[in-house]
This record gives sequence, C-alpha cells and structure tokens, in this order.
Amino acid sequence: MDFDVIIFGATSFVGQLTARYLHATYPDLSLALAGRNQNKLEALGIDAPLIIADADDPADMDFLAEHARVVISTVGPYTHYGEHLIRFCAERGTDYVNLCGEAPFIRRMIDRYHAQAVSTGARIVNSCGFDSVPSDMGMFALSEAAGEEFTRVQMVVTDLKGGLSGGTIASMKAALAEQDGENALHGKYSLCPDPDKEANLVGQKDMDIDRTPEGWAGPFFMASFNTRVVRRSNSLLDHAYGFNLRYTERQKTGSKLAAYALAGALTAAFKAASKDGPWQKLIPKPGEGPSPKAQDAGHFTTVHHGLTVSGTHVTATFHGDEDPGYKGTAKFLGEAAMTLLNNVADGIGGGILTPASGLGAPYLDRLRAAGFTITTRTVV
Repeated sequence: MDFDVIIFGATSFVGQLTARYLHATYPDLSLALAGRNQNKLEALGIDAPLIIADADDPADMDFLAEHARVVISTVGPYTHYGEHLIRFCAERGTDYVNLCGEAPFIRRMIDRYHAQAVSTGARIVNSCGFDSVPSDMGMFALSEAAGEEFTRVQMVVTDLKGGLSGGTIASMKAALAEQDGENALHGKYSLCPDPDKEANLVGQKDMDIDRTPEGWAGPFFMASFNTRVVRRSNSLLDHAYGFNLRYTERQKTGSKLAAYALAGALTAAFKAASKDGPWQKLIPKPGEGPSPKAQDAGHFTTVHHGLTVSGTHVTATFHGDEDPGYKGTAKFLGEAAMTLLNNVADGIGGGILTPASGLGAPYLDRLRAAGFTITTRTVV
C-alpha cells in the first residue's frame, strides 16, 4: 500500500477539518488527500501527496482502494457518489469509513457488497459522524458497563449547540427524497441483516414525545436514522444488547408543550426537505460551514438510559466541547480511521459495518483520548 490513509473529498468542509486534524495529531501518518480539483487541494496548504479523483470514474475509485490501507470518504450525497468506492474497497479488502446518514443507500450497500466484504476482510464502516457515533458508541458503552441484556434503552439529547454542513443537509435531502411507503427508512429494523428475523417490537416510535429523567422531550431529528444503526449493531453483535430491546431517541425540550411543538416542526421540516423550494436559499451549500470561532462555541451531550433484564438502571453519558457536526465530526471520522489502522479489536471481520460493530472498544478509547467524555454509571 502507498498510504496509510487517503481522504477522498479533502476539500469539502468536513474533509478539510478531518485532513487538518489527522495531519496535526498524527504527523508520522502516511496521508494523501484526494478530490476532483487540483487547485482546491493545493489551496489547503497541507504537506501531503495529492490525488485527482472523480467519484463518477470507476478507475479513479479503484485506484484509491488499491493504494490505501484505509479510505475516508466525505463525498456525498452517497446515494449519488458513494457506490463505486465502496464496491472497490469491498473487492480489494480495503478498510473504509464515511459520514453516511442515508439509510436507503446503506441498505443497498448491505445487499450488494456485505458478503464480498466479509470474504475479503474489508471493514466498511458507515456513519462515523454525529450520525451516528454518539448514538451507537453510547449504546456500546452502556452495554459494556451493564454486562447484561436490556429490555429498554432511550437516548436523550440533553444539550446541543452546533450546525449542519451543506454536505450533510444535501445527504439528508437525498435520503428523504428516496422515501416511499416501503422504503428502507420506514422499517425499524431496515438495516439489520435480515429484518424479518428481528423482534419487530412496538413502542419504538421516532416521532413521539416522552417524559424522561431530564424532563419532557420531543423527537430527535436524527433518530429515524440513528435508531436503525443501533439496531444493526445489536444484530451484528449477536444481539448483545438484547433480542427484545426497545430503543428510542429523544431531544430534551423542558415542557410538554415544547415537545409537541418540536414534533410538529420536525414533521413539517421533513416534508419540506424532501422537495425543492425557496427554503434551500437559507441553508449552507455543500462545502460551506461556520467560522472556527463558531465551531469552538459548539457542544453536545447525550445520555443513554437503560433498563436491564434484571431490572438494573444504567446510564451512559457522551459529551463533546465542540460543534458536533464539524470539529467533533472530524475527530469522530479521523479516529475511526486510526482505529481501523491500528487498534481494531480481535474478532472483528469484514462487512458493511457500524461504528460499534466495526470498531468496538478500541474506538471508545480513542474517542476519550481525543477529548470526548464518555462515562457510565449504575443508578441505585
């Protein structure tokens, strides 16, 4: 292999942050930066080899897979630009991480390339951004602490300040545009290896309100994707969290009225986002994002509340002191790649994987070392 890591999409907003993070944090890393535009790559000013590559050119994507131990892709929407690279990584046994939050696309990749990735040992780890690292790794930490199965877990976003990049919004729009009555995003277990073999339990609505230990909470806008990632992790980990686990996510609002208002606002926003309209002028374009000062002002906290089969209450708290969609995501993504490069736990093989199933406990260690606070406790 020519490089330890190739970042494809290095000139995207999150790609730039990830490149700068890895270059500064791991100066001995053999890193290359790839993208379509040579001038933009050179303008980054990062001392690393540059590779010109187009997502629509299969030969370019094969080149990246051939010449890297790990490929990071920030080029979305993945439903438009992601398949060639995943295909060649699966064929060549090359490890890969991305930021994908598009459930229909991931379902297609599972159906088309999971078996091949298992055969070659390629670890294709999707969703290593704010969707879905706190959800998936918070649940993993909760399970590690409890040491037994759960009947119910609810993640509550108790604190959130930050934005979404233009690329992330474009990916969300692409995923919503694919929805229909039978679409993968609508099934609670749609990303599991065989959804028909799952428990299909009721009481796991995404667009609902609840009274939580933190007070009233409404739906979390990423829940419809995150919950499916967590359920895939559970299935790939031989249902270590519990075959009959009910898993939901909410966002703290304080009052019941505010929780209902949030539910209504999100329903309207999702309907609008699936279509073109004047609202698009109000959001950042792909490649755009906030200033470094605004990124530093961001922060987030999530709390997983779990009830085990023995009746024990356990919590896992995941906190970050930077904008989760930008600087936080650069760390999530960069440390995922470094885990694949150096620290994957024994027994983790290839496949179309999740952060928890593909990276495991070593990833938790790296996230903590990178500055995230991840703690667990048993509630007496």
